[in-house]
Amino acid sequence: MICHGCRCGSGALVHRLCAIQNGVGACGRIAARIPCDRRAIDAPGVAIMLHAGPMAGHNLHVMTENFAFAPENASLENTAGEGHAHVYVNGAKLGRLYGAWMHLDALPKGEVKITVTLNSNDHRPLSVAGEPAAATQIITVK
Repeated sequence: MICHGCRCGSGALVHRLCAIQNGVGACGRIAARIPCDRRAIDAPGVAIMLHAGPMAGHNLHVMTENFAFAPENASLENTAGEGHAHVYVNGAKLGRLYGAWMHLDALPKGEVKITVTLNSNDHRPLSVAGEPAAATQIITVK
């Protein structure tokens, strides 16, 4: 879905979850967004939100569109619309993700950049019109 009411005024941002409106989730947290490619209606998309954990760390919520996590097919032949995600912290790969949630414990103090990329079953990064199917959010860890 294309957002026509973005605060930035561009009208060219995709909000990847119905609860996310004008770049802010229903909980009030800022949501990461990716550029819209109107030529690729069935293209995979991803958005992320980080929530401070109630006891420690952060909970990463990965919301996808036109993409299904398929851990049973990891490292097998590519099937359109499915695969897994890779999670990066400050550019270093933390690991694979096979579902919508991941707990991130012991993040470094200060500004931390979390990036999630969508990948095919055979581990190739997915892209739309040459742009990675990825979402990034920067948080400050105290």
